[in-house]
Amino acid sequence: MDRIKTYIINLPKDQERRENILNETGQYPCLEVEMVRAVYGKELTDEEKGCLFNTGDYTRRYRRSVLPGEIGCVLSHRACYKRMLESDQEFALILEDDARFVEGVFKEDFSESVMDFMKDDKPLVLLLHADFESMGKKSPFYGNFYLYPVYSALFATAYLINKKAANLLLQEKFPYWVADDWLLFRRWGIRVYSLYPSVVIQQWDTFDSSILDEKRSSGRKRILPRSLIECRMAYEKLGYYFLRTIGIIRHLHG
Repeated sequence: MDRIKTYIINLPKDQERRENILNETGQYPCLEVEMVRAVYGKELTDEEKGCLFNTGDYTRRYRRSVLPGEIGCVLSHRACYKRMLESDQEFALILEDDARFVEGVFKEDFSESVMDFMKDDKPLVLLLHADFESMGKKSPFYGNFYLYPVYSALFATAYLINKKAANLLLQEKFPYWVADDWLLFRRWGIRVYSLYPSVVIQQWDTFDSSILDEKRSSGRKRILPRSLIECRMAYEKLGYYFLRTIGIIRHLHG
């Protein structure tokens, strides 16, 4: 049986998390695991941040200042994409080290369905942690799991991505987004789907985020947009609220 290349993001100092995720993935012979050293944003100097991340465009997009952990998270996921592009694998599974598989799901037949789905010649992402908004019809996937087209989603805990999608995400030399800005990635032409219910969940009750380990200070929010980017964001938000109000966009979690 073919195995799914799996990149696990982990800080070397987080030995307990490393052992936990290796125990999780070790239950599934279909996964070929490779550890990827996470980028710890708090250890980056201002000069390094300026060379690796576009903080100005981030602020213009999200109307807030970027957290060091957000930079580290994005750079960690990009490191996984680069490894995949250097390999002979057409797609890979990306896991954060606080992920936990739903018991009894990721077995041989299920993994074969996943691999068949990911054999696509278009940029493609399949989310395994279901916390998303969908605008479209669901379709049967495997057993009691359904496939939904994603409008937007939260988290980058566990997902499959193919090389074409990874190439798109690496085209921008200086990222300015959060790792789970699936709405933005979809606009670039990546087809984003999610399975429902969740195949993988985050262990909120066991681990806090070790990469995103700081909180944003509350500041005064501006009401009126002051740039073209902010105008576009405001327009998108209004469109989103309208579509959700009339029931075209639905939120699914679980």
